[in-house]
Amino acid sequence: MHASSGEEKVIKVKRGISPLHIILTAVNAGIIAILVLYAAISTTIVPGVAALYPATAFEVSFGL
Repeated sequence: MHASSGEEKVIKVKRGISPLHIILTAVNAGIIAILVLYAAISTTIVPGVAALYPATAFEVSFGL
């Protein structure tokens, strides 16, 4: 579409919270809870903070 045709396409953006946001947040919370539980169990076997890296990486990537 050329600008000289005189027609413009307007795209309306929906704002607010949709059911998809709630579902994705619940799925994210479940995955992070499992990863943190794994980190809590594995730190008793292997001491250190390295077990928290998978949970932290998932939180950062989901936040982006």
